[in-house]
Amino acid sequence: AVVSTQSTGEELDAFVETLNADQKRIYHKVTQAVEHMFDHESGACTEEQCKKPLRLYISGFGGTGKSYLIKAIVGFLYVQRNVFKEKADLMLVAPTGLAASG
Repeated sequence: AVVSTQSTGEELDAFVETLNADQKRIYHKVTQAVEHMFDHESGACTEEQCKKPLRLYISGFGGTGKSYLIKAIVGFLYVQRNVFKEKADLMLVAPTGLAASG
């Protein structure tokens, strides 16, 4: 399965199914936080205490699937922006140049 910046919802769903249990747990935590952010934007949720941004640090040895997970999250945000017309922006940062180029 491949997800790219041209993904549809169906392609994304198929890609997410290939994530391992830990990757899925983090993916769902991120996607739930983003969907909740959309609820705030639309006025569906007005609770102030849950308006805090989600900040995650994803770490692991080489080959543990960090980039694969990030690809799934980027695909989710692409679909939200381009299919559902949501304001879904993303900033990826890395502590080293080597990590940033991966």
